[in-house]
Amino acid sequence: MDRHEKKGNVIPLPDLENRLLQRGMDYFAEGKYGEAATMFSEAKSIGGDNPVLYHALLAAYLKQGNDLAAEKIAEEMLAKKIGDEETLDIYLFILLHRGEYGKLQKLTASLLADGEMRADRKERFLALQKACQELAQRQPLPEETVSLSKKNKNEKYQRPSYNKKKDGLKAESIFGENRVEAIRQIADIGEEELPQLLPEILSYLADPERDPFVKTVLLHKLYSLHYTGTVKIAKFGRKTGLDLARYGPVDQVPFVRDVKGKIEERLEQSNPSLMEHALSLADRFFMAVYPLERDFRDAGIWCDAFIFTAESYLSSGLTGTGGTGDMPVPEDGDEEFRKAVEWILRAERCYV
Repeated sequence: MDRHEKKGNVIPLPDLENRLLQRGMDYFAEGKYGEAATMFSEAKSIGGDNPVLYHALLAAYLKQGNDLAAEKIAEEMLAKKIGDEETLDIYLFILLHRGEYGKLQKLTASLLADGEMRADRKERFLALQKACQELAQRQPLPEETVSLSKKNKNEKYQRPSYNKKKDGLKAESIFGENRVEAIRQIADIGEEELPQLLPEILSYLADPERDPFVKTVLLHKLYSLHYTGTVKIAKFGRKTGLDLARYGPVDQVPFVRDVKGKIEERLEQSNPSLMEHALSLADRFFMAVYPLERDFRDAGIWCDAFIFTAESYLSSGLTGTGGTGDMPVPEDGDEEFRKAVEWILRAERCYV
């Protein structure tokens, strides 16, 4: 089959959820937490229980200072069993910050009654329960509550300091234990902390076992802090050097713009829903592989590969977020086209 030929069974559903999620991640990396929260919220309204989306929305609300919204999304995550101990700890901290001692007492009592927990967590919950009892007894009278509410109306919620100590950020903690936490920690890095953290950042970028997506977020942070050195990067079994003073961020790379422009030119009028899916696929791909796209050639072939893969996702009912499953690589077409499809499917697996 000619790779330009359209399939007749394309499902006319744009991949808006993943596209909005990607845009939100970009905003978050730039420190635009309000815009990020809006993108994540819109993506969530489309449907689905994507854990990455929930974690990202919670992180955006915390960074934005919207503790009420953060409390609600954390409650929803716990109800849907999305998240881990960290989600629960954040939820408990939010309740404590908001002065909801009664709710805290009930929750800790329920957790302690469960009986299945580590000794250190049991000790923490017992201490928290006791503290809540004492704080509840010392809660201000209604008049004081109104006064405090007015006083603190414009104060922003400060999330628990996972990575800041009296002597500054700690390198070993800036990446967290999952992607969302890592992105949140990276967003906190400022010009003052960079010299201390740079050795750990460079080590992370050069480690072939580390998350390729987080590496791109790190590179964006280095750009935003005007770092102009050369860094070594290992991704997808390849190693390369990148001079940040000579090569722009992923959204400024001419090859990336050229490929996406060809996708829009090809599909904007004939199949806009497929175009959205192919563009979302391209965004995820280039975010994962950056800066390895420097070695790619022929934007037309890559345009064809993204459209082919997007059609395959849609016709098979896959979401296109790491759900490659047993999706086949085309047997026909030229070798460069097949290699491009293989690359796309390989990069998709990093979003699992």
